[in-house]
Amino acid sequence: MVFGGPAANLVFAFLLLTGVFFFAGEPYSPATVAVTADGPAARAGLRSGDEVVRLGDKKISRFEDIQESEFLYLAKPMPVEFRRGSDLLRAEIVPQYCQRVDRFNNTVRTGELGLDQLIRPVVGGFTANSPAEIAGLKAGDLLLEIDGKPVGDFSRIRDLIGSRAGQPVAVKYERAGQQHDTTIVPESDVVVDCAGKELTVGRLRIRPTAVTEIRSHGVFGAMGAGLHHIWTMTSMIYTSMGQIVTAARPVDDLGGPIRIAKAAGDASHAGWAGILNLVIVLSVGLGLFNLLPVPMLDGGQLAMYAIEAVRGKPLSLRVQEYGLRLGFALVICMVLFVSFNDIRLLLR
Repeated sequence: MVFGGPAANLVFAFLLLTGVFFFAGEPYSPATVAVTADGPAARAGLRSGDEVVRLGDKKISRFEDIQESEFLYLAKPMPVEFRRGSDLLRAEIVPQYCQRVDRFNNTVRTGELGLDQLIRPVVGGFTANSPAEIAGLKAGDLLLEIDGKPVGDFSRIRDLIGSRAGQPVAVKYERAGQQHDTTIVPESDVVVDCAGKELTVGRLRIRPTAVTEIRSHGVFGAMGAGLHHIWTMTSMIYTSMGQIVTAARPVDDLGGPIRIAKAAGDASHAGWAGILNLVIVLSVGLGLFNLLPVPMLDGGQLAMYAIEAVRGKPLSLRVQEYGLRLGFALVICMVLFVSFNDIRLLLR
């Protein structure tokens, strides 16, 4: 009965994920990567076109797995296995700790690996007032060269024009099998690097063609994918908690009701998909939090039952009383702490 509450949260999230993967499919992006020049992956010996198969102790089957590892490892060195042609190679990669603020004013901390999805440099679309569109490019054009240097993949565009904001660049592209030339003046944009320094970079304001595919599943396939995602979220949540306890991750990553309300507002911008994803994450998080071995929580009660099973008799009433007092104090401190973090978020 004690386990029933947390289990209900996990089962609810599992059923939602299973339904989503059965009716809408599971997003999947290949783990073949483009390597940023002079980034952590490049220093470890990776090249564009390599397929990552393992990071740390995590098997990589899609690019989304790499993004999850970036969230967890921060600046911790980790072994990497990657396939280049028929060769399986190994190295150690040291992520670059990066702290940025997203468009919703949330602080996001990751361990940047210098890896992007390997995407052909084909124009998939434009943002408003795109200098590339003004220069005559159209959706479907294949970019070949920028100032005489081969483009290769979409992420390479950033390296070639990053320092050319406001300066004309010569672009060679292919359309319907024929090559054309044009001149584009990249638009200036201000970004913040991992060290918190503002930089002015050039932008063509083009979007790539989509590389994420939607994999269809039958009932059992959707159930398997749902279980895999629940396990992944469980690993990420408990690993993050451990990092906070050991001071490897800042404590202001913890939030309470105000941050949850803000996250709901942010999720609404992504429509029903964003809201559904938030419901799943909150349900898993609530279930896992209640399973922590802290008196006053379900996990604390289960821990007492486990001790009783080993000893053959329950703990004394005095020990149980002190345990409950300690658990109550810990829960109150946690509530006060996350409320303080929430208030700081509002005042930011």
